Amino acid sequence: MCAVETGMNNNAFEKSMMVHYTRIMPQASFDQLHMVSERVHDVLHDCCKDEPGHFILPCAEEKLTDAIDATCEDYDPSTINPRIAHCCNQSYSMRRPCILNIQPDTEFTPPELDASNFHMGPELCTKDSKELLFSGKKLLYGVVRHKTTITEEQLKSISTKYHSMKEKCCAAEDQAACFTEEAPKLVSESAELVKV
Repeated sequence: MCAVETGMNNNAFEKSMMVHYTRIMPQASFDQLHMVSERVHDVLHDCCKDEPGHFILPCAEEKLTDAIDATCEDYDPSTINPRIAHCCNQSYSMRRPCILNIQPDTEFTPPELDASNFHMGPELCTKDSKELLFSGKKLLYGVVRHKTTITEEQLKSISTKYHSMKEKCCAAEDQAACFTEEAPKLVSESAELVKV
């Protein structure tokens, strides 16, 4: 687990957590999943940084269980999805293994991928890294919700197109016009790529 966490930069790891949790609970709001992905990232980051290798598991198990408990208490699990509600109703010791065993939700009926749900404009050229991470996670959330079984190759393809669009439009003389034209194309190509 630490090898994965340290092998990625913080942003990539947090995005991978967003993808993972969106797959298993696509009904949750972006804000809920943003909070969960941050909590899990913080737990693993703290445990990998502070604990010698062989103590990572007890550290992570305890803190992850606490994070799951906080999530179960902060939100009405039945509004997230029945499988999360089932896990939140388990005993304290069974919640973590229950949630870790949840597979992608293939029964979720996704909303249409709509360009108006993704705000991509000139601010992407000047945003600080925290805001860029937030923007990237929002795009991932929308795409993964659309197809919870999306493959790594499809995600990589969408990510490459996103970065190409950003690079092109940030270098354009009229950034706003470029994003107005290119962002809907990106969303439309992404929707086509993950057609269910």
